[in-house]
Amino acid sequence: MKKIIKAFSCILIVVSIACSDVDPGAGEPLNIVGTWELKEGIDGWTGRVTPATEFPFMEFYTFNTNGTFAKYRDDGSRAEGVYEVASDGDMEFFNLTFISGDITLAQSCSQGETLRWEDDNLRGGSNPCDGPDFVYSKVFNILE
Repeated sequence: MKKIIKAFSCILIVVSIACSDVDPGAGEPLNIVGTWELKEGIDGWTGRVTPATEFPFMEFYTFNTNGTFAKYRDDGSRAEGVYEVASDGDMEFFNLTFISGDITLAQSCSQGETLRWEDDNLRGGSNPCDGPDFVYSKVFNILE
């Protein structure tokens, strides 16, 4: 009888864990560290999505563990700076400050650039200034 109760208890525990609606990633810090590649652009006026393969350039970000980043394109243009994490309720943001290089790569209405975390992608661009919204996906992690 004890074996039956033990077996039933184990099954109950396994089932309750498997059916839990707790997000396993909840509470973990967002892992921006690594290299991100332009995936698509979204027109701010029409909502039209354009795959990155249709752009005349390819664009990347590399975020380092020490709070620095580089933004660069396949044509050799490059800018570097520092980033910090910010939060507005449930939304996580990454505020970028460009320090050196081709700072015209910054996509915003002001001096810096802000990226937001959405569905495991980074989104940013000059959409608030009637420009496109760019979506970046992680292509690889940097080991610490």
